[in-house]
Amino acid sequence: GDSAEIANRTAQIKAQIETTTSDFDKEKLQELLSAAGYTLAMERITDNAENFGEYGLSELDNPAWYEIGDRNGNTHKLYIGDIIPSNAGYYVRYEGRGAVYVLDSTISETLLSPLEAIISPTLAFPVPQNEYHTIENFFLFKGEKPVIAIEAMTEETKRADGSVVLHKFIYPEQYTPNETRYFEVFSLFCDYKGKSVLKYNPTKEDMEKYGLDTPEFDLYFEYNTIPNNIIFSEKTTESTRYAYAPLFNVICELDADKVEFLDYKLIDWIERPIMQVNIASITDIILESEKGNYHFALEFADGVLTTVREKNRFVTVADIDNFRKFYQTILMTTVQDNAELTAEQISELEAGGAYLTLTVVMENGERTVRKFYPYETRRSFYTIDGKGGFYIIRDRMV
Repeated sequence: GDSAEIANRTAQIKAQIETTTSDFDKEKLQELLSAAGYTLAMERITDNAENFGEYGLSELDNPAWYEIGDRNGNTHKLYIGDIIPSNAGYYVRYEGRGAVYVLDSTISETLLSPLEAIISPTLAFPVPQNEYHTIENFFLFKGEKPVIAIEAMTEETKRADGSVVLHKFIYPEQYTPNETRYFEVFSLFCDYKGKSVLKYNPTKEDMEKYGLDTPEFDLYFEYNTIPNNIIFSEKTTESTRYAYAPLFNVICELDADKVEFLDYKLIDWIERPIMQVNIASITDIILESEKGNYHFALEFADGVLTTVREKNRFVTVADIDNFRKFYQTILMTTVQDNAELTAEQISELEAGGAYLTLTVVMENGERTVRKFYPYETRRSFYTIDGKGGFYIIRDRMV
């Protein structure tokens, strides 16, 4: 076309690119639109072809075609036929005309490229960098078994639990999630993309091909009420994984650093301290051990600990500062690693009895019971409300 038409078409293409909110790769979309808008032929083969079949351009050849429209409501349709003998270009024709032209072979990377080539490999709705901490309901399953389930805590829940963290576990509910760790994982979803789109709108056969018909992991989370679901295949030989996101309806391949969190052990997700509770939310601390049983009742004034009564002996603890140090000792006690005990070994430990039981009663009446069972020389198997899998160094709680 003339220079005015070209300028008009260029402005139209730029406007489309700037305003698109689709999941297309803007750079590749620009290349596609430019190729469609600037159909400059390398040469004209004939003005009036007698047989379009010679060029792969007849209806029987079912040639590729594309159509563009201008602002005046006009449409332009071009057919793309066979590649020329030198492989340097393709035969093309304009609908309704007899002329056959040759377009440069670079259209194989734009006009003739598969749809997957221009779709962005986005797998999750982008989360702004300063808002990833607002991700809610983060659930990770391995097969049908839950790995972790994290939800955001309301201010009311934080006050009731005496918690100082922003999120809590729904599963396993007895532990506190490691804020540094899960924020590190949440931050991945600010821009969670694969290496490329392998398949858009995959079929059942496509899902089977990439091992996604029976995925190893299933992830769900919400950001700003937007649900995101991603399923992951088993590892490839290169330690990458294939992933499918229903929200974008794409299968992508992910580099190892994008899926490293899937291999975290439970100990990697939890806070190591056995307790992270504001003492002002506690009404009672009960200790039961071979050395004696103690029931401390705590009283506060304006959030400040003022009185501690030992109810078994009907005495008042004189040194409040010393009691605070005792409580800090509890807070500094940390789990070390997985206990790696069999179910039979755990049953034997429990049958033998705990050497220490720590019960904490919150102001809302909730009770949490922590028990410590000795095994080996310095290790104690640790449970919360009857559930456990880790050990602590025994010296910390003797």
